[in-house]
Amino acid sequence: EQDQAMAVRPWIQEFSAGYIERGMHLYPKQGDSEPWVNPQDYKRDRTMFMEEPFDDGYLEFGGGEETRAEAEGASYGHAAAN
Repeated sequence: EQDQAMAVRPWIQEFSAGYIERGMHLYPKQGDSEPWVNPQDYKRDRTMFMEEPFDDGYLEFGGGEETRAEAEGASYGHAAAN
């Protein structure tokens, strides 16, 4: 399939901050065509994800209210109170 033969790129390109470069191997990769790109451009992201269909027969979204409720109840970056 075309997507399987796509060139693989780092998740963020042309961003030379050392802390990003040191951890780049931990980030997901991106492809060279939509929807497999990370353009770092809000308007393009919004158009790509909100206005264009991306039902490719493979991608599935899960979660829902339980996941959202758990996330809202989480204490991010803070120690638990005793």
